[in-house]
Amino acid sequence: MWLESLELKELTATEAKIYVPQAFKINILKELYTELIETHFSAMLGFPVKVFFYHDDMQALPILELIPNQSFEKQSVIATDVLLGQGYTFENFIVGTTNRLAHSACLAVANRTAQGYNPLLIYGDSGLGKTHLLFAITNHIHKNTPDSKILYVKGEDFTNELVNILTQKKPMQYFRDKYRSVDVLLIDDIQFIAGKSATQEEFFHTFNALYDDNKQIILTSDRPPKEMKTLEDRLLTRFEGGLIVDIQPPDLELRIAI
Repeated sequence: MWLESLELKELTATEAKIYVPQAFKINILKELYTELIETHFSAMLGFPVKVFFYHDDMQALPILELIPNQSFEKQSVIATDVLLGQGYTFENFIVGTTNRLAHSACLAVANRTAQGYNPLLIYGDSGLGKTHLLFAITNHIHKNTPDSKILYVKGEDFTNELVNILTQKKPMQYFRDKYRSVDVLLIDDIQFIAGKSATQEEFFHTFNALYDDNKQIILTSDRPPKEMKTLEDRLLTRFEGGLIVDIQPPDLELRIAI
């Protein structure tokens, strides 16, 4: 009840700004839910953030100082609700003949019982449940192995963050440490990096670093890798070295279930 009316207005690499429609809720949220929200953000992003609650025109209220000020690059993250995808689980993913293989593969990866599925790449049109499965993996791993360091990012955000560092001539070490120190890396819409040479170069080395360290990589795209005409061959080879599964539009049986 307390979380239903909240709105995530801004999420960067250092803070989350959450709008509270009813001002009287702020103190209660501060006392009861700050740690939960920050813990979930940290699990999803792979690094801690500071939560701010605010109401209407009042200034955002700092809730808890988690870390000293650091020069993090700002990173946009797609959030489906204030807890960044908490509601997306394997249990509420409706399984049918057109998505059963993808669901099974994701569940196996989340249970760490499919080491050969690395990377795991799921492709299909928008709106068929790819992001739901990414969040389901994240929530499942976080619930069962809360010490795991998990990072979810959109392909576009990965690219933009790299561009910002390169254009501003900032050290690359933070970017590399951020992406290469995780246990699980999930990138949504990886097709966005195709045709971008600098991004593909950096992702290639990030991929190798994680793979060589036996870390899990999970990707989604709107098409199979071989149809990404401007994707470098060395990345295509690595994508095809794992498991590639598709999600098709729902058949009649699945549409009825939905």
